[in-house]
Amino acid sequence: MSDSSLQVQARLQLHDGQQGIVEAQRLQLLHAIDQCGSINAAAKAVGISYKTAWDWVETINNLSPQPLVLRSTGGKQGGGTRLTEHGRQMLHSLERLQRAYDQLLADTSGLLGNPEQLRHSLRMMTMRTSARNQLLGTVVSIQHGAVNSDLLLDIGGADRLYVQITRASAETMALAAGSEVVALIKASWVTLVAGDDNIRSSAQNCLRGEVSQLLPGAVNAEVSLHLDGGRSLTAIVPLPAVTQLELAPGSRVQAWINPSHILLAIGL
Repeated sequence: MSDSSLQVQARLQLHDGQQGIVEAQRLQLLHAIDQCGSINAAAKAVGISYKTAWDWVETINNLSPQPLVLRSTGGKQGGGTRLTEHGRQMLHSLERLQRAYDQLLADTSGLLGNPEQLRHSLRMMTMRTSARNQLLGTVVSIQHGAVNSDLLLDIGGADRLYVQITRASAETMALAAGSEVVALIKASWVTLVAGDDNIRSSAQNCLRGEVSQLLPGAVNAEVSLHLDGGRSLTAIVPLPAVTQLELAPGSRVQAWINPSHILLAIGL
């Protein structure tokens, strides 16, 4: 006879009244990185692929006001990965909350440090979208036309993005100088140019950086960039272009993006 006894199962979830905003595996990855000092070892500890872990780290950093993870690749020591002080503080707050939950303490409101900041960071990090690139930014200026609105975003460091959306969308989202937004850019919308030479282009957006990772496929290659401003960006390029541009980890490149190819999202 099968065991028909009732089993009670529960898990801790942070909720803002609308939806859960914590994705447990990503928090586990942060903890594993802090313990292992390596993305590869952390991925194995959490039970995900190295590529998935790398993608999560890029997303977490892009959607946090301050970087949570710092990483280096290659070199004599083989590279390494570590949490920033901001990352450790956030992780420590969550671990304290988990311990309080396990001990069935009723009052956990004082254990989160800054609950509003933590809620905002986690909600941005767990947003789901098909766009490969998600960059947290702040509206520096906005100019409305009859049909379109032109925006300038600060995405960290010296990097800026020009964005063009419809005026109706800008007004619906109540965008203004100082608004915090997430810029969504499909990897196939990013055009790469080798080197740092100044070249005229109608793309308007030109972000400089270096290739951090290159994953070739049957037809295209996924090229991950570490931008000079501190963010990460991914481009999908045809394999012949990889050879033509002589792309490899460490190569200096420019990423060109048309302002109308950038979508904007805001938190609810």
